[in-house]
Amino acid sequence: MREVITLLFALVSFIHGSISEKYELYREFLETKNVKLAEKILRKYPNAPFKNELYIFLIEKYYRTNPRKAKIFIKKLNVKRIPYYKVKEFVKIYKKLGLNLKPFVVQYPEFFLKDLRKFKLSQEEREKIAKRLYRLRKYRYVLKLTKDCYLKGKTYYRLEKYKIAERILKNCPKKEPKSF
Repeated sequence: MREVITLLFALVSFIHGSISEKYELYREFLETKNVKLAEKILRKYPNAPFKNELYIFLIEKYYRTNPRKAKIFIKKLNVKRIPYYKVKEFVKIYKKLGLNLKPFVVQYPEFFLKDLRKFKLSQEEREKIAKRLYRLRKYRYVLKLTKDCYLKGKTYYRLEKYKIAERILKNCPKKEPKSF
């Protein structure tokens, strides 16, 4: 993967004649994985498009040795941009550092199915979680969370409870259920 990114940077620099300094520094970081260089890039370019990757790298490096510094970086991290294969690891890091897991629960509810009731969620968050769980085919949990009649009706339909689904969908105020 690093080779591909380095090759892309080289190609872009060849086409444009020169790469901006932040991409040069990022390329150097990818080759060396230097903590100081990552911090320098984030200080110098706080809005760089690759900042989340640098935050992830620094959090993984610091959470055992310097939890205070790791917490600073975690607060700047965009939870939505964490690669899916690293979510479990970051949940463990959040727990170890004693941070609020709610952002993870809302974004990745499939990792918290048994613990969903422990979190105080607004109705908007519950609906967002229910829609994600519906896409992941976790229908029983959708029924516990949602108040949206259309989503509830579709869920009962997927659970092959057709009469209940039909009754719910007929009573929905939206036009969508009528065509379902």
